[in-house]
Amino acid sequence: TSGPFISDFSSWGPTPSLGIKPEITAHGGNILSSVTGGGYDRLSGTSMACPHVSGIAALGLAYAKQQKRHFRWDEFRDLMYTSARDIDSCFVGEKLFHMRHYGQKRQ
Repeated sequence: TSGPFISDFSSWGPTPSLGIKPEITAHGGNILSSVTGGGYDRLSGTSMACPHVSGIAALGLAYAKQQKRHFRWDEFRDLMYTSARDIDSCFVGEKLFHMRHYGQKRQ
């Protein structure tokens, strides 16, 4: 699956404790990526989505440094949860990436 949806092969939904997983997602289907031996191929999976979320986390850490703050893990998690948003309306034409928060903020 390509586009702003969770891939067909992804697990999602309620947990035994009635939480919703995954809490943060990024596009991981049909991603153009470099491959071993040189060149490029379109790949799908967690290994394609993880760099998107990791990059957002790095931006969050840069924000903390800029603010001269040390976030506790729960504060940083909440920063990630509350700042993730659907960016479809920000771009016209080809979507560069898509990140959507599917979970619920923990209290």
